[in-house]
Amino acid sequence: MLGDGRSVRVVSSYPVRGGIELHSLAASVEFECAHCHTSCEATLVAVQQGFLVCPSCYPVIGSGRAPGIEGFRPCRASSPGGKLYSFAR
Repeated sequence: MLGDGRSVRVVSSYPVRGGIELHSLAASVEFECAHCHTSCEATLVAVQQGFLVCPSCYPVIGSGRAPGIEGFRPCRASSPGGKLYSFAR
């Protein structure tokens, strides 16, 4: 369930890595990444301590590298009209 009370079906979940869950969703969700604080729209989300993390930040959390994978950035440069500060339950 998302922070605004909506729910999205989880298509598949992947093994937990470093305490971070990774889930593929049936529909895209808009949220502010808890790691890079960028507005994102994605169907693949990570969950760290109950907060959503974008696909670009997932592989770099705990690695000491800067957010983002070279050539891949699913997050928007500008924020959408209404931000969704989400947490997973």
